[in-house]
Parts: sequence; structure tokens; C-alpha cells
Amino acid sequence: DSDRKVATGYVRVKEQVSSANTLTVDKRSDAVSWGATYVQYKAKVKDIESYSEGFDIRRQIFVADEEGRYHSVDSQKLSVGDKVKVRILVTADRDYDFVQISDKRAACLEPVEQQSGYRFGYYIAVKDNVTNFFFDRMPKGSYVIENEYYVNRRGLYTTGISTVQCAYSPEFMARQSSSGLVVE
Repeated sequence: DSDRKVATGYVRVKEQVSSANTLTVDKRSDAVSWGATYVQYKAKVKDIESYSEGFDIRRQIFVADEEGRYHSVDSQKLSVGDKVKVRILVTADRDYDFVQISDKRAACLEPVEQQSGYRFGYYIAVKDNVTNFFFDRMPKGSYVIENEYYVNRRGLYTTGISTVQCAYSPEFMARQSSSGLVVE
């Protein structure tokens, strides 16, 4: 509602729009003010682009050969029963507290380790279509997180997006766009 006047507090406006709106904020005092605006919308996963602000995230997918060595999925087709390693590379530009990483997987991937719990200094929560990682603290630097999966069905699949975000400062986040997988 564009005529809504609020002095302080939380205002939630829920609208369906077909084009971009304009938000106008009028501050009438000399005191320091803080605020944030968040927009939520639906989009097809293949239309979501990569983004980075304070973090960088990249996902790499590898498939194991007969000897157990991993190779890029680009160099080899996937088959039912293959073991796949997903490597998530995260770079933090400063020290962060309470960081969440979410890796949405393709429907053809089943986690090798299916129990949630603490591992390697972070908490991992395995869900139906996503694996979430929770860090109490993430100092400035680069991190590698790996998870293994089995390919369990044929078809054409799209991975979800991978995101990293500071829980209490959500403006610091990054996301990796989706990619396609072909299972013969």
C-alpha cells in the first residue's frame, strides 16, 4: 500500500506484481536510522543467475571411475550407480559468524551419508532435496566442502542452486546457478 505511513517497526506488504515497483522512504529526523528491504519472488531454477556480495561460491561435480579416481562430469557421462562427488568452494572476504550453505541437488542424486550431525567443525543437515551446512564462525579465507552421492535414475536433470549466506546479515551472500546432468 503506497499510502501507508509508519514511524517505527516492521511493515510487511504482500503484493503480486507484474512489473517493477518503486519504494520511497522518507526520513524526517536527523537521528541515525537503519532499514532493509527484501524482495521475494518465484523463478524457474534455470533462470536464476549467479550472484556474489561478500562471499563467492562455486560448485564442481566429479564422477568416480572404476579405480575410484574422480573426473569432471564434463569429461564423462553419468550412469545409474555412479558415485559422484560434489565440491563446494566458498571464499569469504571477511570474518563472518553464523554462516549457512545450502546445496540443492538434482533429483537423481542420493546422498552416500544420510545422517545429519557435526562433521569437520560444522553441522550438516541432509534433507530430501538439499544438503545444508551450518558454521558458527567462518573467518576470512577459502573453504572446500565435499559430499558424495550415488546416481539412482536415468534422465535429464537440473541441479538446484548453491548458496552461502550470513544468517544475521543476509545482504552478505552468494549463489551459484544451476547446471544440467545427463544420466544414461
